[in-house]
Amino acid sequence: MKTKKQNQGQAILELSIFGSLIIFILGILLSFMQQMNDQQYTRMEAFRRALYQACTNNLGGTGAGSSVQYVLMQNRRHADSSNNFRKGSPQTFSASSSVSWAVPEISQEGEAARLTVVNVDGEERVASYREFVPKDLDRFDKKTGEERDKYLVFRLGDINTDSRLSFQEQTRKIEDPNSITNLRSSTLTQYLDTQVKYETLWKYKGSDDEDLEEEGDFFHPQRTYTESHASSWTTQF
Repeated sequence: MKTKKQNQGQAILELSIFGSLIIFILGILLSFMQQMNDQQYTRMEAFRRALYQACTNNLGGTGAGSSVQYVLMQNRRHADSSNNFRKGSPQTFSASSSVSWAVPEISQEGEAARLTVVNVDGEERVASYREFVPKDLDRFDKKTGEERDKYLVFRLGDINTDSRLSFQEQTRKIEDPNSITNLRSSTLTQYLDTQVKYETLWKYKGSDDEDLEEEGDFFHPQRTYTESHASSWTTQF
């Protein structure tokens, strides 16, 4: 026969086991929700920025607006209870969007701009398709409307990222006859290197064959991010 104290002890044990399990599951759900929310935000932001570029930036085109391919990359840190104080968990989110808001002039030579934009953590590179492919090497001859036997195309290539993180944490305790003061501080330094490649290719009428003409860096931002935090609490006697 169990006594009242034994029942209370069992209840406390069960509460501690199931309570910690519930908190663990809740943490996983919150982390998953945060990742899904940030990815959805990145997609919507890529579309909004592409739409803005398409309707406001023709970059030398002879009409209103342009056709835009927009690539957005964002590096963030999520809360992570398994890591040290304020360290968090680094995450990278990316999305792309294509928008056409092109109204060329009504003339044989009229042409709306075709833009490629890459944005990495707020740093942006905007380039016209004409920087890589001249008019006389387009797939179609604008005067005759006929497809060329050999033509040049431009496209973005591989995206290479390098992220290095340095984290330092310090704790101190100051005691006197009337109180104990705990001090905690942390410094995080993160180096981010993102390399976005491009390539131009020769393609042929009626064939899937292609030959590389040129490749290189389209955008190569490098950033160092530093963040420091400190906290303290005092226990009085």
